[in-house]
Amino acid sequence: MAENKEQIAFQKFINGDLGLAKTYWIFLVLAYIIFNILLFFVTQSGERFSIFLLLICWYIYEPLALIALARAIKKYQGKNIWKNLAKIAVVLAWAGYVMGILKFLSAF
Repeated sequence: MAENKEQIAFQKFINGDLGLAKTYWIFLVLAYIIFNILLFFVTQSGERFSIFLLLICWYIYEPLALIALARAIKKYQGKNIWKNLAKIAVVLAWAGYVMGILKFLSAF
């Protein structure tokens, strides 16, 4: 039963059913802040495998969050300013994602 709840929660997330504000602020902004705090501490430790693992996790998670946000934008019925700002955020985040992946791959 718990697995079904987790699957339903993930489906709501990925389909953009959690709303624009929640998807943006919790699943992108807060997640990004937590990721950067973790990355700071992991890089301070100098443990290269941990850094690698953390980056891989983020590079798997971020596209899912951006897809969820794009879908939440399509479903958003509120003010256009928030919809347009979120669209800009998605474009900038995808650009940052691609640049981050290229930088990550160039390290090898």
